[in-house]
Amino acid sequence: MITSVQTHSRNEFYAFLLILLITVLVYMPGLNGGFLYDDYINIVNNPLVHPESLTPENLLQASGSFTPGGRHLSMLSFALNSYFLGPSAYGFKLVNLAIHLINGILIFFLTRVLLKACNERPGQQVLPAWLPTIVSAAWLLNPMELTTVLYVVQRMTGLSAMFVLTGLLMYTIGRFRQLQSQPGMLLILTGLIGCTTLAFLNKENGVLLFPFALLIELAFFKFRNSSGTIDRSILTLLVIFPALAAITLMITSYSPERVIAGYTNRSFTLEQRLMTEARVLWLYLRLILFPRNSMLGVWHDDIPVSTTLDLPSTTLPAILGIITLFAAGLLLLRRAPLMGFGILWFFIAHSLESSIISLEIAHEHRNYLASYGVVLTLFSVIAVLFTRIEKPWLGLAVAITTIIAFTLVTFERSQVWSNPLQHMLIEAANHPNSAKAQYDAGRQLFLLSADDKNAFPAGIAYTETAAELDRTGFIADLSLVTITSRRGMPSNPVWLKNVKSKIRQYPLSGSDISALRQLLECQQSKECNIPHDQADEVFRLAAQQGNLQAITLLGFYEANVLGRIEPARAAFKRAVEQSPSDPSYRVNYASFLAAVGEYENASAQLEFARKLDTFQVYKSQINVINAVSSK
Repeated sequence: MITSVQTHSRNEFYAFLLILLITVLVYMPGLNGGFLYDDYINIVNNPLVHPESLTPENLLQASGSFTPGGRHLSMLSFALNSYFLGPSAYGFKLVNLAIHLINGILIFFLTRVLLKACNERPGQQVLPAWLPTIVSAAWLLNPMELTTVLYVVQRMTGLSAMFVLTGLLMYTIGRFRQLQSQPGMLLILTGLIGCTTLAFLNKENGVLLFPFALLIELAFFKFRNSSGTIDRSILTLLVIFPALAAITLMITSYSPERVIAGYTNRSFTLEQRLMTEARVLWLYLRLILFPRNSMLGVWHDDIPVSTTLDLPSTTLPAILGIITLFAAGLLLLRRAPLMGFGILWFFIAHSLESSIISLEIAHEHRNYLASYGVVLTLFSVIAVLFTRIEKPWLGLAVAITTIIAFTLVTFERSQVWSNPLQHMLIEAANHPNSAKAQYDAGRQLFLLSADDKNAFPAGIAYTETAAELDRTGFIADLSLVTITSRRGMPSNPVWLKNVKSKIRQYPLSGSDISALRQLLECQQSKECNIPHDQADEVFRLAAQQGNLQAITLLGFYEANVLGRIEPARAAFKRAVEQSPSDPSYRVNYASFLAAVGEYENASAQLEFARKLDTFQVYKSQINVINAVSSK
């Protein structure tokens, strides 16, 4: 008997080692790909994550350099990555792959202890010992996980997941120890509080560790202690404490007014997002269980928004289906806990990013942890069905065949991601109605246009398609204007007309701000020959929306391009007055004041900025302006 157990453990070890090796081989081609979209603002063009030395000051600055704020550990990891492995995309993706492998190992051990908890429950059908190996393999090699690995900035998702899984594993082991009348509370507290903190410092959905732990408790431990009575300390930790924290958070940070205000910069409402997300969740399930590269992609902005319950016609059925699936998860917790756990895990994983918060409609990396629940449920069902017909070997064969299918799709996708141009062109072909996919294809072609004369007109064509598809945003329209102007080519008047029309009708997005920043840089450097009155109108229309970044860009345009001091002063001052606690607006204002010789006022603004700059992100800019002001 002991020899049999040892043989099984050895076989399990070698099998899992083989899975890790296959995962590395599958991802190897994709490591040669380039940076994408948000990688540029957060990593490539962020000097603070490329330190020349690892001084405490440099590390502090790097940790605070995420543009919206927060996610300090992820930003710190980028700085360490750049320092030790260089600034190339390969080194960043290699570390992402290592994190993915660690998460796969954590998935394996978490599934193992959950399987133990499930099999020890009286009256439950004993599930096969191969389940943890199969589930972790399916998770590691599922094509939906690729975006988190090869899209560098999504390390935030991977690192947050790593601490969530670590915390849950510690919690589960601690609970087992308690049920065996051994000390386990220190392990539980470290897992819940320590790992939640670390996960949150990588990405905000790290707070989901508590709901996940509550789900584990409901499915497997039932709040019982070693004597079979209710454990009040666990009840307090998982129910009362999180409830009080949630109420406090809703009062201070996520009041209904603030949630609704977040939609002022979106082209859809809260109600429309919630209706659409029901359809999106079904899309996610389809892509996890039946992945096809023609449907997968970096962008899913081609998903139509649900405006009513019957438009699109799938909206109401999707909502009813989600309610039914959630109810099934609750019912299964008692009769088939591992299946019910997997279903409800999927919903908990999506409870932040696929609910009321005003994020973009869909992204694949949101399924990095969510997909664990799906594959756990899938293979639990397979195990139960084939065990009941007394053919467990056939169930294992079906599971291995499924994993092979996942592996082939992921490998093909990894190869596509190895070549930036090929990647973007295939994304555009697979998502012809995605404005972002078309825009990225055009951008890649523009980068190659110096060496390939055919690339530029092709880039124009893709970008024009993007402009037509993007009903509310104008990044493609304005890019057409600046790119042709840089080349001394005449611009189509319709492009600039469309920019102004969209600004008048729709709220500014982050992409729109990036486009305005490109226009400012082009005009300041005199690389563009866009008439000043036309460019000035664009900046003024954008600033009229009250967006502080747009107001600041107007200030720079007035000061640096048109040389109009008072309008520039008014813009910079307005940004400071409306967001007095943001050091970036004070630094911009001080830079302007120093440039016009108002050194005393500039120094006053810099003093405020220095106090607000907790992570010293603006220290070098403050020092430069201070040097000018003190002369």
